[in-house]
Amino acid sequence: MPGIYATAMRAVAEQGKWPHGLLTVSLHRNTMKNNFDRNDHSLNYLLVSTEASQASCHPNAIMFMNLVSQANYANDETPADQVVGDAARDNHVNPAKLAVMQNNKAIWVKYGAHSFVLLTGGHDRIESFEAWAGGNPANLSYYLFHRSVVEEPDSLGVPRVPNSRPTRTRAREALGWLLSDDFMERRAGVNRLSRAGHGGFGGDDEGSAVPSINIHIEDMVNENVFRTRLKSRLVEVGYYRQMAIQSQHPGRLYCCHCRRYVNSRADAGTSRWRECTHCHRNYCRECKHLLPFGFWGTITRTRKCECTQNTQRMY
Repeated sequence: MPGIYATAMRAVAEQGKWPHGLLTVSLHRNTMKNNFDRNDHSLNYLLVSTEASQASCHPNAIMFMNLVSQANYANDETPADQVVGDAARDNHVNPAKLAVMQNNKAIWVKYGAHSFVLLTGGHDRIESFEAWAGGNPANLSYYLFHRSVVEEPDSLGVPRVPNSRPTRTRAREALGWLLSDDFMERRAGVNRLSRAGHGGFGGDDEGSAVPSINIHIEDMVNENVFRTRLKSRLVEVGYYRQMAIQSQHPGRLYCCHCRRYVNSRADAGTSRWRECTHCHRNYCRECKHLLPFGFWGTITRTRKCECTQNTQRMY
């Protein structure tokens, strides 16, 4: 059974009729806002339309920490120099082993060439989230963040083991194995905690050096705060995505929630779409029902846009 935060992410997306892929895009909210504020819709279009722009493991881990914890790393960045030896054990792995036994801790593990995030939440079994862009340069592979939320929330390791989210005790043991001189023990550790497999981290051959490590530990926000934060991000990036795609397809109109589109304003009118003349969000016939009612004047009822202004029927 998926954990608390995977379940929450899926529920928020489905309640708002946002495609699951927008969960990945939501991590990039700060970048998309900066592009939008500069009227650079082409960069946002590149981000929402290409997996390579969305999937890098370290930025995804940092951005998810900003969403799920109290970290508030400036500009989705934080120094993360990786270390080895006693410093790795004393300053990173041992604190993580203590944190994984506590409630409501977000643990960002940067190990070798990969990053993933562990959440302790309020249950005994931890949750693990990650993304990556890598593999053979001639055959690059991309694993988008939302896959670890929706498709494989419970399955870890290579090959995947169903229903394998570890207990806190087993996660603590696996964290200790990350610094083992035995590469088979290291492999068992990363397979217990993540989906990239030992090859995604480095140090996966007998006799190879133990990968360097850096672990950040933060207090999580509670589930209600997390849901509110996530919904706010989905509202924003759905809008930025709409404007970015429309900039590349003149004449088409896209719904800011479900991404359904029509080829002309006349088609939108026939299909009973609504628009906000203030921010230019569009809502299809189904997604407009997500909006609350307000009043135009004293007696005429209308739908309120997510920017708080009134919407109107397209004609």
